[in-house]
Amino acid sequence: MFFLTLGFLIPLGMLSDLTHERQSRQREAINETSQAWADELSLGAPVLVVPVDYRYRDSKDQEATGQRQVLVYPDSIDIQAELNPQLRQRGIFTIPLYSLKATITGAFSRPSLGEMGADLIRAHWDRAYLVFMLPDFRSLSQAPHIDWGGLDLSLGSPRSDMLLSGPALTAPLAGIDWTGQTPFSLSLDLKGSDSFSVLPLATTTNVTLVSSWPRPSFFGSALPDTRSIGPSGMTATWKVIRFGLGRSANAPMENGLIQVDRLLENAQGQESGTGDTAARGFGFRLYPDSSAYQLTDRSLKYGILFIIIP
Repeated sequence: MFFLTLGFLIPLGMLSDLTHERQSRQREAINETSQAWADELSLGAPVLVVPVDYRYRDSKDQEATGQRQVLVYPDSIDIQAELNPQLRQRGIFTIPLYSLKATITGAFSRPSLGEMGADLIRAHWDRAYLVFMLPDFRSLSQAPHIDWGGLDLSLGSPRSDMLLSGPALTAPLAGIDWTGQTPFSLSLDLKGSDSFSVLPLATTTNVTLVSSWPRPSFFGSALPDTRSIGPSGMTATWKVIRFGLGRSANAPMENGLIQVDRLLENAQGQESGTGDTAARGFGFRLYPDSSAYQLTDRSLKYGILFIIIP
């Protein structure tokens, strides 16, 4: 009986190894196709960067002045997004990709000097600029423009006074005199793969997402407030309020320059700083049908019971 059981377990182990090998090849095919198309997409909002002068005590306990940059987040944003999935074949594997059309609207309130920091002396509004962060430049299908209080601004290449370790688009506000609350609107034509998430970079974030994908897997720091899922697709809405975000925050600096890749961690300072932007945001993953490899793997896990018990 021992040798008979062992004889049955050998082909069972061979099938298990083959299944894991196919699953590994499937993941490699997904990664290779995503590299050629675009990676997972995390959509945020424009952030206003303001250079400021501040007062501090040096090592000799004497008063000195320095410069840093302060982030001003939108009061509220509203994201209307339509996601159109595309299924691509790579060998024997089916890989989900998508294109996304999104419109981000919101408003910025110009904070006072005291709201940006008690140690500040002066804010250089004439050198302020907008920053829009993306996980990858390959996500862009066309160059975006932003409507800033009725003015059309082009989002261009990163500034020379920014220490970049991640992609970002900027638009200067030099020569634009604005006070009070200024509305903005941004239209985007993007593409991505595997999942889509939203980073709540405002006090209030409203998201409406429409897609023809019928099998979403929601994840992140917030689940949809309302959702409708059927064979023809899905519609989901979120409303996230982050009072802890505040209207402004000190930007992470290194040698006097702003680090764009740490803006998101600074915005979500009370949340986990694991570096996984999708974990701090919320969204959904394009969950495919259970493949033959998944079904086989589930069967093999119970195979040993069907051998030993009889």
